[in-house]
Amino acid sequence: MDRLLKAARASGSLNLSNRSLRDVPEEIYRSLDAVGEGEKWWEAVELQKLILAHNNIESLKEEVRNLPLLTVLNVSHNKLTDLPAAIGQLSMLKLLDVSFNSIVTIPEEIGSATSLVKFDCSSNRIKELPSSLGKCSDLSDLKVLAGIE
Repeated sequence: MDRLLKAARASGSLNLSNRSLRDVPEEIYRSLDAVGEGEKWWEAVELQKLILAHNNIESLKEEVRNLPLLTVLNVSHNKLTDLPAAIGQLSMLKLLDVSFNSIVTIPEEIGSATSLVKFDCSSNRIKELPSSLGKCSDLSDLKVLAGIE
């Protein structure tokens, strides 16, 4: 894991797909706070792309707000039942894939993620989408099929 986090601090991208994770590793939420030995903090890149697909993750913490430059978040094919309100604080987020989970509701705060271009919430247990999603004026790819009960 240390090697992957070190590479992520150099590239801004972290792929932890297919690792049987039950939780998001705490180190991710504080990626730049944990600059390792031999690394220079000024060379570290904030996390921009986080892929956690095909795991057993049951929740994302509110600490996701600590990843302000995130443009891609893929948590598809997990066991999520909801999303944290802090998802709306990711103002740079362009792609959000939460497909194939057990999500029942999408928080109203998602409307504050105004850079969102693609949102895939298909294959969940969502009953309705929040009206605040209309504030995401760049949203051009919304997938909800087989997701709204």
